[in-house]
Amino acid sequence: MTIRHVITAVYSMLFLAAPMGCIAGGGDESPADEAIDEAQSAIGESTCKGVTADATRAQTGFVCTNANSTSPTTYTHVGCASEYVVDFTGPNGLQTNISGWGEARPTTSTTCTDSHFELGQYTKNSGVWSPTISVTKFHGSWNSTTSTCSFVLDSGFSALPSVTADTIRLTGSAYSVSGGVTTQHKILLALRGFGAC
Repeated sequence: MTIRHVITAVYSMLFLAAPMGCIAGGGDESPADEAIDEAQSAIGESTCKGVTADATRAQTGFVCTNANSTSPTTYTHVGCASEYVVDFTGPNGLQTNISGWGEARPTTSTTCTDSHFELGQYTKNSGVWSPTISVTKFHGSWNSTTSTCSFVLDSGFSALPSVTADTIRLTGSAYSVSGGVTTQHKILLALRGFGAC
């Protein structure tokens, strides 16, 4: 099969699927889906480099020291929608991202699996932002044996890399979706010095 045949086949499938509402952007998204899309699209956006941070934390430690900031319940930025933004200044040595859910963990299977958070990581050296932006996503996973909720990486994502820079900017969004309603939650943005404890 030639590339032309493949392209023709793909276009045929798209056009056949269109009447059934299978193409994104067909106007069938609920407000909750749109809110999730907005939060997800902001993760890793280069425009998040240009907003004023919600908080700044000095992270001057190297061995087992943490710097962190927990968001309020609601947060957003023009150009960096639904994101809480924190700058960590003066990191001394390699830093590991230890961000996560910023409030009490969900206490039921349903509220756990309805919960998600996403993180973006940006670095700046000598006043210049790196073009490399790291992103990751997590979802709630219920343990029925212990009746506890933990957050695990979404498929295709890995932990944010440990980095060193003059400034490390973390962005995050935590939310749950239930019954078509999206609720924003607190996010904890944090770094830990990479040295051995």
